Amino acid sequence: MTFHLATYTAEKGLSWFYDKSAIDFAELDKCRRLLGSLPNFDAGDKGYEGIVAVGRRVFLIRCASAKAWDFKGRDATYITVTWLDRDKIDEVNLGAILSSDGMCQQSHDYKYSFDVPLTDMRTEGGIAQGVDLSRIDEEDVFIRRDFGEVNATVKIVKKGDPKMTEAEKYFENGGKAAPTEIDVASQTVNVQAGQKVEYSVGARVLGVVLFIALILLGTYLAKIAGHILLGYIAGFAGLGLLRVLWRVRR
Repeated sequence: MTFHLATYTAEKGLSWFYDKSAIDFAELDKCRRLLGSLPNFDAGDKGYEGIVAVGRRVFLIRCASAKAWDFKGRDATYITVTWLDRDKIDEVNLGAILSSDGMCQQSHDYKYSFDVPLTDMRTEGGIAQGVDLSRIDEEDVFIRRDFGEVNATVKIVKKGDPKMTEAEKYFENGGKAAPTEIDVASQTVNVQAGQKVEYSVGARVLGVVLFIALILLGTYLAKIAGHILLGYIAGFAGLGLLRVLWRVRR
């Protein structure tokens, strides 16, 4: 089977290499940030692979480092992306596509498509195994696995607005900020084991205690100083600590 291919890397500056008639640039360019910020390879980041099912589109993304790549022989980020209609996912093997030569091999001959043998489509496995990506009208799904890791992180964004998902709003915002509800409405899943990650009860209890303590402290300071703003500041600080501690894993 044949699939579209877009490549983001540096020759003389970072840019996309793709068939401009196949996809709108604004939609494609969001793939650089759909699964998080670009890795800092100089700091030791290893890159990642992932799948994003957003709206009616499924993106398969692979982000790695290309050694001595640009015209001055410097290392460069190397992202490959392919996409397909979401209602077609039952007809293909997403894991086979993501691990295919077209997605994984780095080349200065930037092709706009690649083939995956039908025999590979019948293999099992891949980071999307056990994850339902078909609920177009209910949720959007973000899957990421950093290189070197066995398990992937899965984030599921429930649809609020029946006409637009939070992920689609992210597209509309030009990628300036991640969806605000993504952490609240998401589930982090151990894909290999098929189990949810357990969070630390102790950290959550500590978060609640600190939140209440800061509320009381803010109220006291506001009365003493005569400035209600101090109470708000303490309250927001407590809420921030609570949000951080609430997501601490066991």
